Amino acid sequence: AAGCAHDAPPDVPLDDVKEVEAYGDDWDQLWERIRKHHPLCLVRDALYLNWRHRDFPFQKSVLLESRDASGALTGAAVVQVDRESDRLYLCELLTEPTAPHAWRGLVRRAVGIAKSSGHQLLALATRSVREAGWAGEEGFEPLPGDVPKFLGKVNPPSASVAVTDWFVTLGDGDQLYNVGEPKEDNRG
Repeated sequence: AAGCAHDAPPDVPLDDVKEVEAYGDDWDQLWERIRKHHPLCLVRDALYLNWRHRDFPFQKSVLLESRDASGALTGAAVVQVDRESDRLYLCELLTEPTAPHAWRGLVRRAVGIAKSSGHQLLALATRSVREAGWAGEEGFEPLPGDVPKFLGKVNPPSASVAVTDWFVTLGDGDQLYNVGEPKEDNRG
């Protein structure tokens, strides 16, 4: 996980990023290309992303899409507030691995949302060495302390998918919704 620490270099070309109300059919086409790069991941088609983030009844997330100069969809991201810690999470950040212009555009838009909303921290998570390098170039640095951690067990040699093949985001599971977290018993 990382938090925004300083401004990014302005000279990197970016795709155009806009807020959207929902993800549509063109997202499903891009998702089919993105998922081929990840042997193990949750499905992130439009149906899932809209259900998980747009239709979540307790809190509004910001849905983002990036498009290149020709108008072709190149990526998607979701920015969400964690009400418990007052930090923002870039809980979905989905581009093809060869699309730094889309990845950086989405990240910079998320940073702009964080700055304009007055939040002190924007957190993202990646297992990609390439994306971690890009995050560093964009002003992010590792966070110590109580942040989401992803743990894995070394697979036996016969396993067909290694732990490092797993594609994870902060939107996986119920990390952001505190489901499964210990709760105080207030029944007296």
